[in-house]
Amino acid sequence: MLRKLLFAAAFSLAITTQAHAFLSTERVLDLLDKGGVEGQMTQMYMTGMAEAYLIAGIAGKEAGGPIFCFPKDQGLQTEELLLMVSLSLKRTLNKMAPEKKPKFLSDPVSLSLLLAWRTDFPCR
Repeated sequence: MLRKLLFAAAFSLAITTQAHAFLSTERVLDLLDKGGVEGQMTQMYMTGMAEAYLIAGIAGKEAGGPIFCFPKDQGLQTEELLLMVSLSLKRTLNKMAPEKKPKFLSDPVSLSLLLAWRTDFPCR
């Protein structure tokens, strides 16, 4: 039950975030690579989202039903989280079949990140 509530909370976060500022996965990846002022703003946006998902994951672990599980030795400072965002999104994109890539790139980055981290960091 708690796992479903945590997943619903993460999903609500993703939808709420997108209601204020829709950013496609493709746009975020471009801005993160590009840098500049827009790149810095995107880094802040993604860092906040990553930290929110991290907190949801920790809360789920405490309750026995996490959404995803980072390795115990993983550094979880802001820089590491931002790097994990970029690498996970790119890795997920590269694993996809060509016909699924356009959909993934046009999806809200918040949902893409949740999918990527659930795939990259499954709980065993």
